Amino acid sequence: MSNLYRNFLIVFFLLCGYAAFSQDSVGAGRAQVPLFLQKSYFEVNFGALYYPFGEKQMQQGYTLDNVRHTTATGIRLALGYNFNNYWAAQISYLCHLVLPNVYYNAITAADSAKIGGNVANNIVGITMKGKLPIGKKWSVFGEAGMSIITRSGVPQMVKNANFVTLQVGAGVKYQITPRWGIQLSGNYTPPSPKHNHQPSTTFAGIGVTITPQPFSNEYLQKSAATGIIHPKQWIQIGYTTNLLDYDVNEFLINEDGGFPYVSFIWNAAPRIKQGFTLNYQRNVFHSQKWFALDWGANVSVWQSLGRYANPSVNDETPQKFVTGKQKTFFTISIFPVFRLNYLHTKWADMYAYYCVAGPTFISTTKMDGYDLGKKFLFVDNIGTGAFFGNRRQYNIELKIGHYSNGDIFTDNKGITVPLSLNVGYAF
Repeated sequence: MSNLYRNFLIVFFLLCGYAAFSQDSVGAGRAQVPLFLQKSYFEVNFGALYYPFGEKQMQQGYTLDNVRHTTATGIRLALGYNFNNYWAAQISYLCHLVLPNVYYNAITAADSAKIGGNVANNIVGITMKGKLPIGKKWSVFGEAGMSIITRSGVPQMVKNANFVTLQVGAGVKYQITPRWGIQLSGNYTPPSPKHNHQPSTTFAGIGVTITPQPFSNEYLQKSAATGIIHPKQWIQIGYTTNLLDYDVNEFLINEDGGFPYVSFIWNAAPRIKQGFTLNYQRNVFHSQKWFALDWGANVSVWQSLGRYANPSVNDETPQKFVTGKQKTFFTISIFPVFRLNYLHTKWADMYAYYCVAGPTFISTTKMDGYDLGKKFLFVDNIGTGAFFGNRRQYNIELKIGHYSNGDIFTDNKGITVPLSLNVGYAF
């Protein structure tokens, strides 16, 4: 589940970008649900996930003992856009709902030693959906398109795989209200012998659909009457440093299972020492008081910590990391931002925010001896900030961050970004 949200939201910034430039044509402005989102939908599906892993996927030199979790509870998320009542396009993400993933137990031919490990599978789908209404409430649908399959785990025993293949699906839906619907659906990707014998994937489940609806005129009038200022756009400069170590990151990662009981951000062995950032952010939508949706873009220059994995770690030399050469590189990102405005006062409006799955270009694929995969990553940030001044024209933020490719490539070490301070001006 750790990569679920960022993988699912891979194209959400497109929705935000379109909405930002189209919203000015709506009389209610940013207080109304953007036109593009009114034609969009969100799906959450739970069901049975099956892929027949077995001996075919194993490399020579190993004898299969058993494979577990080839049938599991899966979750499929989808974000789509309705062109009309008959056609839609969507992006989806399918994975195990509860870890562990597929688990292999094997015996080595050389010394009859037992070996085991998880094999993770992630499937990102980009499909067209055809819909056939049956009356006012019911409809049937079919979908077809491509899947990006990533398999990783124990490459010495079961090779990794990363390739594009076909995806098909079908289902039936009942629209309860204009906003809510329920559906039964199934999806299938065929086996691919030439890609390290990747087996087929079958998913069948039940789910809910959510279609955003426009607010009433009465609601919009109440929103305008609050007098709260919602800045339209702002620029920021930021500085990142590890002078306070990585305590805030480690607290919110929650690797020990204690408070805060869930992980709000993700961990990675490669770490940033310091960096500078230039940000632009624009509001797309805001409620009367509490919620806002933005999109943003930034350019950042980073210096790595220079912390390398110790290749000779053992009981006598337990040190896991050694110091080495630091690396300087840059990133360019576009990202969606979800803001919760938790305090409004005469002097300032304070908020917490979460940025997830922002597509990112990175100028390197290697950092401190770690393989980051490709030059395409996602950025995640979590932080808190405030707008202040009589026009709420000034801005300050504290945040931490994380980069990774969300397991769409087989190598995915990620990057941990420590505490950052941003200051900005709204206009």
